Amino acid sequence: MLIECPFCHARAQLPESKEGSKVRCGECGRIYGARPAGGKRSGSQTNPTPFIVGGLVLVIGAVLFSVINRNEPPKKIDQPVVIEEPKSSPRGWESPAVMAVRKLHEAAAKGTRQTILARLDGATVHAARREAAQVAAEEAGTEPVALEGHLAKSWSELEGFERQEVLDGLCDEMLDAGDPDSVASWTPFDGSVWSENSGIYTIRVDCTPSAGGAESRKFEWILVEDGDRFLATRWGRYIDPAEAKRDFKRGPKGYEKKTLSDGSVVLEREPEPLEHLESTPPELRAEIEENYAKIIDMSLTKEMSRAKDRLVEIGKPAVPRLLTGLFEIKLDDFENRRQANNVVQVLRDITGQYFGYAPMDEGGALGTTEERRQSSIKQWFAWWYRKGSKFTDAEKVDALDAELGEMTPEEKAWLDRHKDN
Repeated sequence: MLIECPFCHARAQLPESKEGSKVRCGECGRIYGARPAGGKRSGSQTNPTPFIVGGLVLVIGAVLFSVINRNEPPKKIDQPVVIEEPKSSPRGWESPAVMAVRKLHEAAAKGTRQTILARLDGATVHAARREAAQVAAEEAGTEPVALEGHLAKSWSELEGFERQEVLDGLCDEMLDAGDPDSVASWTPFDGSVWSENSGIYTIRVDCTPSAGGAESRKFEWILVEDGDRFLATRWGRYIDPAEAKRDFKRGPKGYEKKTLSDGSVVLEREPEPLEHLESTPPELRAEIEENYAKIIDMSLTKEMSRAKDRLVEIGKPAVPRLLTGLFEIKLDDFENRRQANNVVQVLRDITGQYFGYAPMDEGGALGTTEERRQSSIKQWFAWWYRKGSKFTDAEKVDALDAELGEMTPEEKAWLDRHKDN
């Protein structure tokens, strides 16, 4: 049979007896489960009629093939290495517990409900989900919250038809092909027993998308041994610490690199409401909130100016509230732009940072596009999540001193006298 690597799409021939085996691609070196290329299963037969018409057909076909391909170099097909594991391995790919997981994935991909239903420990799954719902309900408020539906009862309290409804619901979760995290959406190609304790097995399998693709994802299953079979009690995506660490390095705190339409490359993060710093005492938090309310109250004049100065004096503890203001203010009219302009001015005075957009600079080249406005706000949040915890007032002074280099000696002397005022 002809197989294809889901990662680099290199093809190779493999005996049909090796279908389902783990193989290492001869091209990219990655491991995958051997399946016929194009989704065709082994055992499919082609129409034998052309081969019994006569020798003439075969001869003509061979001549035509030779003429058509005489200038084509022979196509290289990299031969994969079949990874053999002892059938008796108690923890490997061919172990009974891992085989049970593989059968569940296969049944989900094929939509075989009865196979799945026969391998579910409904009582354990129901008890775990009922407990989780109870904890969530208690955390949601001080009043005890009554659970609804089947979760309102323990497994022993459920009627027979209610238990069946619970099992059908679990089965539907696995079969939901529209859910990218469902069992049906992923096909295992490697895996092993991660741990075993008193008949409870933790299985982790590496999977590729059932619909095809090079992405790889790990699933974790918890099985209980029940006589000569294994029953599933928990399943879902598993992210190991190493993978989580790699993801963190790719996008710390959720920020990412973006290229704007003018070609500039920036770091952005989606804005969101921010809490006050943990180190900010309650009385200072109240003062920050009071002064923030004044800088966005456009009916004030002297009080607004004093509030701006006070927030700049407070410094870093005021930044989360100011950034939250950028998130909250909708720049859809002149009044709101004035408010946002005040917020940006105070942020610039505290941090020494500027990201190319001032809300009131409507005539400026950088203040006329929606893209620039939204990107500027996202850049503020990216800066805070990248450097906010390390930011000090010294950075602001350094940034100001750097600007002094572009001034005349007289201007520098004047600014040195006034920058602390």
